[in-house]
Amino acid sequence: MKRFTDAGRLALKSDNFYAALSLALMIPDICGSVEDPGPGKSQKRYERWCEQWVVPKFTTEIGFPPALQLPIAISCAAA
Repeated sequence: MKRFTDAGRLALKSDNFYAALSLALMIPDICGSVEDPGPGKSQKRYERWCEQWVVPKFTTEIGFPPALQLPIAISCAAA
């Protein structure tokens, strides 16, 4: 995983924002696949991984819809 996070940091440092965004959106899918391998589970794995690792660190409850809707919507739009 370190090589992916290092690549994301390098992409940001070199103003390669598309590469950084792509990596940021792929990391939950990659990590979810490592934790729960198998075909046909990508969206559920992505949601579960984000809920476990991203939501607690990067969100604050202020009354909006669930925080997972934004990363999933961005990921689906990018595909």
